[in-house]
Amino acid sequence: MNTIFKFENLTIPKLNEQIDKRSGYYRQGDDNNYYVYLQELYKNSSDHASIIDNLVSRVVGTGFQANNELDNQRIEKYGLNDWLNKSAKNLVIYGGLSTEIIWNQLHEKITSFYPISLDRVRVGLIDEDLDEPTLYYYSTKFDNYTYLKRNKSIDILYKFDEDPKTDKHQLLYNFGFNRIGSDVYPRPDYAAAVPWVETSIQIPKYYMNLVYNNFMLSGILVVPFLPEQNDRDEFEKGLKEKFVGANNAASTMVVYVPSGSESEVKYIPVTDDQSQRKYDELLNLVTESLARAHRLSSPMLAGISLPGNLLGMSDLPTLEKMLNKNTIYPKRQLLIQEFNKINKWLVEPITNFEIKDINIFDEGQV
Repeated sequence: MNTIFKFENLTIPKLNEQIDKRSGYYRQGDDNNYYVYLQELYKNSSDHASIIDNLVSRVVGTGFQANNELDNQRIEKYGLNDWLNKSAKNLVIYGGLSTEIIWNQLHEKITSFYPISLDRVRVGLIDEDLDEPTLYYYSTKFDNYTYLKRNKSIDILYKFDEDPKTDKHQLLYNFGFNRIGSDVYPRPDYAAAVPWVETSIQIPKYYMNLVYNNFMLSGILVVPFLPEQNDRDEFEKGLKEKFVGANNAASTMVVYVPSGSESEVKYIPVTDDQSQRKYDELLNLVTESLARAHRLSSPMLAGISLPGNLLGMSDLPTLEKMLNKNTIYPKRQLLIQEFNKINKWLVEPITNFEIKDINIFDEGQV
């Protein structure tokens, strides 16, 4: 008797935005942890992380610098470059950023400000006229509703407002460049390419398990006797967990057949060199797709080389200039504009500053 198995597909989380009626805020995806999921992608895909780190480094450049000692001291006092580094990383990973603002008692000056990772922020009220959030919730425990309910560990932050009648504890929230319609949460440049990031995580596991299994080919082991129905049911139930996914690379499927149909145990390989080449080609395709998703015209701009890549080193300075113009400078300018909203209200504003580029492929160096 032949049986056809339909294996489950990997489900990619989506940033669905629904009001949590119990708590009053918009959920970050169905499980309320979409940005935590983006963090996991960053932690588990080496190429994805390499591209993100490269982009952040380019956006930050040399960091905030001043041509006078007083402003350099203030840059250090306010931890401005720490804010820049963390905000740039938030912008690249999540597509937006948020900054906690603390005013003095009279709401005349900003005494301090801190970057907040967007996985710790939930949007509350929306101003329908301005189509912007006016209230935010902050917590490190959004994944544990029971804990939140018991400990009431949610802080309320109001939108950034210069009016002295407003709350002195506020949040400066920026959607970045990828807001669609009335979205309440930002989306990263690579949002549509998340399946490629997931694939980039699975391919190394495939090769790792080939090594662990001494490169034994995946195959089918035919056993010349037929077990009872209950035993077959258990066997079929275990197929999903035993033979699907990168973690099961080089595994062997055992098939039992009625006694007499086969006279001996027989091993049938089901993969070959052609199958192996398919994975090698997939690895290159994934890397190139990740680069495009991050607005890179070549993975080499992030220090990732591919076998057979015909792009010459002499082309990289031109591609780097395009990357700066289309991706790096807009992100950096957004961060500077965000800081300027804060700087004008600081107790000791910084009067002079700049951020210089760090170009890896200067024409005189390649």
